[in-house]
Amino acid sequence: MASGGAIMQRRLPHLCVPVLAEVWTSARDSLKKRERDIDLSRASLQRDIDLSRASLQRDIDLSRASLQN
Repeated sequence: MASGGAIMQRRLPHLCVPVLAEVWTSARDSLKKRERDIDLSRASLQRDIDLSRASLQRDIDLSRASLQN
């Protein structure tokens, strides 16, 4: 009669492969989603920076023009 540990050792690789594949796929999908979220955040921040820079430049130009007049 085989011990319970020996039975588990024989069955474990067969059980682990689908579970590991599912965990791997889930982790990969989560990572891809997180990367997309980061890219969207980065793009949004860059737009905000560009708009702020343009607004500041406009204010500087208006101030210079008013000082020259």
